Amino acid sequence: MGQAAGNSRAFLRAAAFVVLLGRVRLQIPTADNRELCLESPVPGVCPDSLDRWYYNRASQDCQRFTHGGCLGNENNFLSFDACIETCGKIKKVPVMCRVKPPQGTWSPLKPKYFFNLETMKCEEFFPKKRSRHPNMFSSKRSCTDVCKLGRKGPSFCSSPKDVGLCSASLRRFYYNIASRTCVAFNYTGCGGNNNNFLTKKDCMNACKHVGRM
Repeated sequence: MGQAAGNSRAFLRAAAFVVLLGRVRLQIPTADNRELCLESPVPGVCPDSLDRWYYNRASQDCQRFTHGGCLGNENNFLSFDACIETCGKIKKVPVMCRVKPPQGTWSPLKPKYFFNLETMKCEEFFPKKRSRHPNMFSSKRSCTDVCKLGRKGPSFCSSPKDVGLCSASLRRFYYNIASRTCVAFNYTGCGGNNNNFLTKKDCMNACKHVGRM
Protein backbone atom coordinates (compact mmCIF):
# COMPACT_ATOMS: atom_id res chain seq x y z
CA MET A 1 0.00 0.00 0.00
CA GLY A 2 2.83 2.36 0.95
CA GLN A 3 4.69 1.61 -2.28
CA ALA A 4 1.53 2.21 -4.33
CA ALA A 5 1.00 5.58 -2.65
CA GLY A 6 4.64 6.47 -3.27
CA ASN A 7 4.34 5.52 -6.93
CA SER A 8 1.18 7.60 -7.24
CA ARG A 9 2.89 10.62 -5.73
CA ALA A 10 5.89 10.20 -8.03
CA PHE A 11 3.58 9.98 -11.04
CA LEU A 12 1.78 13.19 -10.03
CA ARG A 13 5.06 15.03 -9.65
CA ALA A 14 6.35 13.77 -13.01
CA ALA A 15 3.10 14.76 -14.73
CA ALA A 16 3.22 18.19 -13.10
CA PHE A 17 6.80 18.70 -14.28
CA VAL A 18 5.83 17.84 -17.87
CA VAL A 19 2.90 20.27 -17.72
CA LEU A 20 5.10 23.04 -16.35
CA LEU A 21 7.65 22.50 -19.11
CA GLY A 22 4.91 22.93 -21.66
CA ARG A 23 3.41 26.09 -20.19
CA VAL A 24 3.71 29.20 -22.34
CA ARG A 25 2.58 32.53 -20.94
CA LEU A 26 0.43 34.33 -23.47
CA GLN A 27 0.08 37.59 -21.53
CA ILE A 28 2.32 40.52 -22.36
CA PRO A 29 4.64 41.09 -19.36
CA THR A 30 3.93 44.26 -17.37
CA ALA A 31 6.35 46.33 -15.31
CA ASP A 32 4.41 45.58 -12.10
CA ASN A 33 3.89 41.84 -12.84
CA ARG A 34 0.08 42.11 -12.87
CA GLU A 35 -0.23 39.19 -15.28
CA LEU A 36 0.93 36.74 -12.60
CA CYS A 37 0.17 38.55 -9.33
CA LEU A 38 -3.56 38.92 -10.00
CA GLU A 39 -4.13 35.21 -10.62
CA SER A 40 -6.18 33.39 -7.99
CA PRO A 41 -4.08 31.11 -5.73
CA VAL A 42 -4.12 27.45 -6.78
CA PRO A 43 -3.25 24.78 -4.17
CA GLY A 44 -2.10 22.25 -6.79
CA VAL A 45 -2.89 18.54 -7.01
CA CYS A 46 -0.14 16.92 -4.94
CA PRO A 47 -0.66 15.83 -1.31
CA ASP A 48 2.04 17.88 0.44
CA SER A 49 1.18 20.76 2.77
CA LEU A 50 3.63 23.59 2.12
CA ASP A 51 3.46 27.14 3.45
CA ARG A 52 3.49 29.57 0.53
CA TRP A 53 2.52 33.18 -0.12
CA TYR A 54 0.29 34.73 -2.78
CA TYR A 55 -0.77 38.26 -3.73
CA ASN A 56 -4.39 38.88 -2.73
CA ARG A 57 -5.98 41.33 -5.15
CA ALA A 58 -8.83 42.10 -2.73
CA SER A 59 -6.53 43.27 0.08
CA GLN A 60 -3.65 44.27 -2.24
CA ASP A 61 -1.26 42.52 0.12
CA CYS A 62 0.58 39.19 0.33
CA GLN A 63 -1.04 36.40 2.37
CA ARG A 64 -0.16 32.83 3.34
CA PHE A 65 -1.79 29.77 1.77
CA THR A 66 -1.17 26.01 1.67
CA HIS A 67 0.26 24.51 -1.51
CA GLY A 68 0.23 20.81 -2.36
CA GLY A 69 3.71 20.82 -3.88
CA CYS A 70 3.03 20.65 -7.63
CA LEU A 71 1.11 22.47 -10.37
CA GLY A 72 -0.70 25.69 -9.49
CA ASN A 73 0.33 29.00 -11.03
CA GLU A 74 2.97 31.71 -10.67
CA ASN A 75 1.18 33.58 -7.88
CA ASN A 76 3.06 31.33 -5.47
CA PHE A 77 6.06 32.51 -3.44
CA LEU A 78 8.34 30.93 -0.86
CA SER A 79 8.25 33.98 1.43
CA PHE A 80 6.33 37.17 2.16
CA ASP A 81 9.34 39.24 1.08
CA ALA A 82 9.57 37.46 -2.28
CA CYS A 83 5.86 38.06 -2.86
CA ILE A 84 6.08 41.77 -1.99
CA GLU A 85 9.20 42.24 -4.09
CA THR A 86 7.40 40.83 -7.13
CA CYS A 87 3.87 42.15 -6.64
CA GLY A 88 4.26 45.20 -4.41
CA LYS A 89 4.72 47.42 -7.47
CA ILE A 90 1.01 47.20 -8.32
CA LYS A 91 -0.52 50.60 -7.57
CA LYS A 92 -3.01 50.74 -4.73
CA VAL A 93 -6.61 51.53 -5.64
CA PRO A 94 -9.70 51.90 -3.42
CA VAL A 95 -11.01 48.62 -2.00
CA MET A 96 -14.22 48.76 -4.04
CA CYS A 97 -12.22 48.84 -7.29
CA ARG A 98 -10.14 45.69 -6.82
CA VAL A 99 -12.50 42.78 -7.48
CA LYS A 100 -14.38 42.18 -10.74
CA PRO A 101 -18.19 42.23 -10.52
CA PRO A 102 -20.15 39.20 -11.78
CA GLN A 103 -20.78 39.51 -15.50
CA GLY A 104 -23.81 38.21 -17.34
CA THR A 105 -25.72 38.56 -20.58
CA TRP A 106 -28.48 40.82 -19.30
CA SER A 107 -28.53 44.05 -21.29
CA PRO A 108 -29.92 47.12 -19.51
CA LEU A 109 -30.71 50.28 -21.46
CA LYS A 110 -27.17 51.44 -20.82
CA PRO A 111 -24.06 49.36 -20.06
CA LYS A 112 -22.35 49.55 -16.69
CA TYR A 113 -18.67 50.15 -16.00
CA PHE A 114 -16.14 48.55 -13.67
CA PHE A 115 -12.49 49.18 -12.85
CA ASN A 116 -10.31 46.38 -14.19
CA LEU A 117 -7.25 46.01 -11.98
CA GLU A 118 -5.58 43.92 -14.69
CA THR A 119 -5.62 46.76 -17.22
CA MET A 120 -5.87 49.69 -14.76
CA LYS A 121 -8.80 51.01 -16.81
CA CYS A 122 -12.55 51.53 -16.42
CA GLU A 123 -14.27 49.15 -18.84
CA GLU A 124 -17.79 48.57 -20.10
CA PHE A 125 -19.66 45.38 -19.17
CA PHE A 126 -23.14 43.90 -18.83
CA PRO A 127 -23.97 42.74 -15.30
CA LYS A 128 -26.04 39.80 -14.16
CA LYS A 129 -29.68 40.74 -13.80
CA ARG A 130 -30.48 42.50 -10.50
CA SER A 131 -26.87 42.12 -9.34
CA ARG A 132 -25.25 44.68 -7.08
CA HIS A 133 -21.53 45.16 -6.61
CA PRO A 134 -19.38 48.01 -5.25
CA ASN A 135 -17.23 47.92 -8.40
CA MET A 136 -20.16 48.73 -10.69
CA PHE A 137 -20.76 52.26 -11.95
CA SER A 138 -23.44 53.87 -14.09
CA SER A 139 -20.93 55.84 -16.16
CA LYS A 140 -17.29 55.70 -17.15
CA ARG A 141 -16.76 59.07 -15.54
CA SER A 142 -18.05 57.97 -12.13
CA CYS A 143 -15.82 54.88 -12.34
CA THR A 144 -12.83 57.04 -13.23
CA ASP A 145 -13.58 59.52 -10.45
CA VAL A 146 -13.47 56.81 -7.81
CA CYS A 147 -10.90 54.33 -9.13
CA LYS A 148 -8.61 55.74 -11.80
CA LEU A 149 -5.03 56.66 -10.93
CA GLY A 150 -3.39 59.85 -12.08
CA ARG A 151 -6.01 62.21 -10.66
CA LYS A 152 -5.30 65.89 -10.20
CA GLY A 153 -3.77 66.77 -6.86
CA PRO A 154 -1.30 65.02 -4.53
CA SER A 155 -1.23 61.23 -4.91
CA PHE A 156 -1.51 60.70 -1.14
CA CYS A 157 -5.04 62.15 -1.21
CA SER A 158 -6.23 58.89 -2.77
CA SER A 159 -4.57 56.75 -0.08
CA PRO A 160 -7.01 54.88 2.18
CA LYS A 161 -7.58 55.95 5.77
CA ASP A 162 -4.80 54.60 7.99
CA VAL A 163 -5.23 54.90 11.76
CA GLY A 164 -1.57 54.07 12.47
CA LEU A 165 0.15 51.70 14.87
CA CYS A 166 0.10 53.28 18.35
CA SER A 167 -2.57 53.60 21.05
CA ALA A 168 -3.40 57.32 21.22
CA SER A 169 -6.73 58.75 20.04
CA LEU A 170 -6.18 61.96 18.07
CA ARG A 171 -8.83 63.64 15.94
CA ARG A 172 -7.59 63.93 12.35
CA PHE A 173 -9.07 64.22 8.86
CA TYR A 174 -8.52 62.20 5.69
CA TYR A 175 -9.74 62.74 2.13
CA ASN A 176 -12.37 60.19 1.07
CA ILE A 177 -12.01 59.77 -2.70
CA ALA A 178 -15.46 58.18 -3.06
CA SER A 179 -17.39 61.03 -1.40
CA ARG A 180 -14.88 63.73 -2.42
CA THR A 181 -14.87 65.21 1.04
CA CYS A 182 -12.72 65.17 4.16
CA VAL A 183 -13.84 62.90 6.97
CA ALA A 184 -12.82 62.84 10.62
CA PHE A 185 -11.13 59.75 12.07
CA ASN A 186 -9.18 58.74 15.19
CA TYR A 187 -5.42 58.59 14.59
CA THR A 188 -3.36 56.47 17.01
CA GLY A 189 -0.31 58.76 16.97
CA CYS A 190 2.31 56.98 14.85
CA GLY A 191 2.62 55.25 11.49
CA GLY A 192 -0.12 55.72 8.94
CA ASN A 193 0.22 57.65 5.70
CA ASN A 194 0.19 61.24 4.43
CA ASN A 195 -3.59 61.34 3.97
CA ASN A 196 -3.77 62.74 7.49
CA PHE A 197 -4.57 66.37 8.36
CA LEU A 198 -5.01 68.35 11.56
CA THR A 199 -8.04 70.25 10.27
CA LYS A 200 -10.76 69.70 7.68
CA LYS A 201 -9.77 72.98 6.02
CA ASP A 202 -6.16 71.82 5.53
CA CYS A 203 -7.44 68.55 4.10
CA MET A 204 -9.79 70.21 1.61
CA ASN A 205 -7.18 72.76 0.53
CA ALA A 206 -4.76 69.96 -0.31
CA CYS A 207 -7.14 67.46 -1.89
CA LYS A 208 -10.26 69.24 -3.15
CA HIS A 209 -9.37 68.70 -6.83
CA VAL A 210 -8.62 64.99 -6.47
CA GLY A 211 -11.15 62.77 -8.24
CA ARG A 212 -12.50 65.56 -10.44
CA MET A 213 -12.21 65.45 -14.23
